[in-house]
Amino acid sequence: MSVTWVVVANGGQAKLFQTHGPMSDLSPVQTVDNTHAYGEHRGAMHNDSKHHALEDKFAHEISELLSKVANENGFQDLILVADPKFLGALRNKLDSNLTKRVTGSINHDWVTVPLPELGRRIVKHLAEGHQPDTN
Repeated sequence: MSVTWVVVANGGQAKLFQTHGPMSDLSPVQTVDNTHAYGEHRGAMHNDSKHHALEDKFAHEISELLSKVANENGFQDLILVADPKFLGALRNKLDSNLTKRVTGSINHDWVTVPLPELGRRIVKHLAEGHQPDTN
């Protein structure tokens, strides 16, 4: 049976889920906080270029974690759900192996959405044709 991983993220946190079937069966795998941007120096994050660089570093860390799991055949399909800015940063960090596994992409910040609602939202958006760009 095919395993799908879902990454729900923004610049401050990434929540990783998996399912062996429908999105209503999402199971939490791991939550990763961006300690670089939102650690003890959070109040000092007034410099936009520094903030962007720290989010970019976080996107790289998430990509590395996903790549490791994918290389161990931990999942076949990947759905990305993130705010538009972080979604772009994350996509730019995915290697070719991960890129070919992306079966859905949604540009919304749903990190705080409760699990049952999250599955419903993902299904709705994918059904409406919110698919990854192939450019």
